[in-house]
Amino acid sequence: MLHALIECVSGRPEEETATGRRHRDILARFEDLLITEPFLGIARISVVLGVSERSLWQCCKKHLGMGPGGYRRYRALEQVHRALRSENLGGAGVSEVARRHGFHALGHFATDYRALYGELPSVTLRRASRPGKGEFLLGRQRVKFS
Repeated sequence: MLHALIECVSGRPEEETATGRRHRDILARFEDLLITEPFLGIARISVVLGVSERSLWQCCKKHLGMGPGGYRRYRALEQVHRALRSENLGGAGVSEVARRHGFHALGHFATDYRALYGELPSVTLRRASRPGKGEFLLGRQRVKFS
């Protein structure tokens, strides 16, 4: 997903600058590293990528609109959301799924999740456990459908 986004924002290849190519390379390697080692700290990520923390931060801020820590957290929230929406959790609850994806401060996790998805993670899980039932937010109003 990130690779396609980077291609879109970098412009046409013949117009790409050396800095643009370097940023694209850093972000692609950053994304690959988050897939294989999702729990590395930002300092260690920078070392593995061979860039300074400042360079990584500037690159992420410019192309992703957030720092590397924020992006890693966003990705983890997406993974939790996908997991909670799936029907094959094997009885795992929200806390267990959140911990699997690196969240330990569950109050902060729930606040961030709600800010991103407009509902608590328990609501997402409950809705997924009732096939055929659904709801969505229309502005601030919850609309149910079946």
